[in-house]
Amino acid sequence: MLIGLSLSMKNGEVVHGDAILGSRSIFTRAKGAKRYGAIVATVMSNAALDDYLKAHKIKLLRSNVGDKYVLEMMKEKWHNWWRAKRSRHI
Repeated sequence: MLIGLSLSMKNGEVVHGDAILGSRSIFTRAKGAKRYGAIVATVMSNAALDDYLKAHKIKLLRSNVGDKYVLEMMKEKWHNWWRAKRSRHI
């Protein structure tokens, strides 16, 4: 299951999902995970996320809203993603 996420900082500031997606993408790339060079977000993600990722040479793929559509796009773009993901966790 894919989950929408917001976090709250110690000072009460809310960090929304787009900021988390952007920073996590950069962090993952810095750790050497350059396998795909793209992330999937819904059409509801904001343009700032797109700009931020472009500046770091990461492509933003947009799906319709809903976990089902995000997962479908991930499977479509990265055929082995599902198999590889499962095998790492077994």
